[in-house]
Amino acid sequence: LEQTVIYDEKGFSPSELRILIGDTVKFINNSDGTFWPASDPHPSHITYGEFDSKAPIESKNNWNFKFNKEGTFIYHDHLHPSYKGKIIVGNKDALSSVNKSDCLKINDRGQQNTCWESLLENTLNTNGLDAGFRLFADIAQSQPEECHQLAHNLGTFAYRAYGIGNNIKVGQESSYCGYGFWHGFMEKIMENSDFEHAVKFCNSNISSVPELLIQDQLNCFHGLGIGLVPDPPLTKYWNKPQPLIDDLLSKCSSIKRLEAVDLCTSGVFHGVVNYMIAKQYGFSLNIKDPFALCSKQGEKFKLACYLQISPRLANLNGENNLLTVKKMLDNISNSPNYKTVATSAMTNFVTHKMSTIEDLNFLKDCQNLGAPIKNSCVPALIHSLFATGTPGKEYIKAIQICNSEQLDSNDKSTCFEETINTSRGLYTKDKLGSICDLINSKYQKTCVN
Repeated sequence: LEQTVIYDEKGFSPSELRILIGDTVKFINNSDGTFWPASDPHPSHITYGEFDSKAPIESKNNWNFKFNKEGTFIYHDHLHPSYKGKIIVGNKDALSSVNKSDCLKINDRGQQNTCWESLLENTLNTNGLDAGFRLFADIAQSQPEECHQLAHNLGTFAYRAYGIGNNIKVGQESSYCGYGFWHGFMEKIMENSDFEHAVKFCNSNISSVPELLIQDQLNCFHGLGIGLVPDPPLTKYWNKPQPLIDDLLSKCSSIKRLEAVDLCTSGVFHGVVNYMIAKQYGFSLNIKDPFALCSKQGEKFKLACYLQISPRLANLNGENNLLTVKKMLDNISNSPNYKTVATSAMTNFVTHKMSTIEDLNFLKDCQNLGAPIKNSCVPALIHSLFATGTPGKEYIKAIQICNSEQLDSNDKSTCFEETINTSRGLYTKDKLGSICDLINSKYQKTCVN
């Protein structure tokens, strides 16, 4: 059976459609411009990766897609992502779930994520941002691998509910799961506002916890940089990432706050490298030497570039093993930034393998790779534990690892130092004091610095 969805200047009509498995939907473009139907979330489209036209559909043309999966699929126009629609395939509507237990009963990962997103948005809209953060922290405990994306979604929902005037303040919770909240929130600001307004917002009093204000502001600027990267880029940039990078870095460089320039810059590379990994718009990385992109950048931008490529190394060629990561890092072994970049690469490796490897086995395997990479192994494990740990309690597993008898004195010292230094950016001084009380006095010197 074939059914029809019309796209025009008002969006998709009907906005909700129920069909059967195996039905085909014809998406007809009745607008004067192009459109690009694709599954949520924007821009990755991972909930139903096949449901993506992969390219713009010209005016008065159409695109057909046959739905062979049961579930609820939110979709959007990739060129104007605020235009959304919903297609329910079969009898199960993931959006009918009203609580956490309902979502946990869903076996399909994509449909479960759709359920979490709906539950988060409804909770935030009904009970406020604080309630949204509480639910997010609760979900993240049972879904650590989805932690960053959930935080990103919460930022998007918060913008829709409160961010039009950009007068929100957030607490410590905005730091959870790698500050994903600011990624989502700032992407929406850049989608709906201009650069000067976004800079002013990030420089404002956006935190309800004064001692965390600077950290929140800097992560806001990182989100601003991500939001600067247009999706899709203007066609003049397709197959030409460097001119796009140059134009966006010049915007970041105009910010009159040095550390903010660095965070904005890292956000730009984050967005562009995402396109390269996905091989979108003619962008791609050199698999044999992925850091080749960074060699083309000015000296002050190289580290930001390195740090957006290094987390992707393990998955670039599908091998996903430590030796592969080390070989790629060998390309920059003479860089003064080697340890920082290697730590970033190993952090992401252990994060993605966390469900299948033991923490201390990772340390042993990592350190067996020898110099110079062995010095990044302990910091990488701690950073990963903080990135995926229970929100607000990330330090607990880290301290357990640091206390392990399998670590020698030097590794223990490094372990506690990384735990405390990472905690400084996440917790209040009172919370930091209580964390230090859990550490053996022999290793508490970091606490007083």
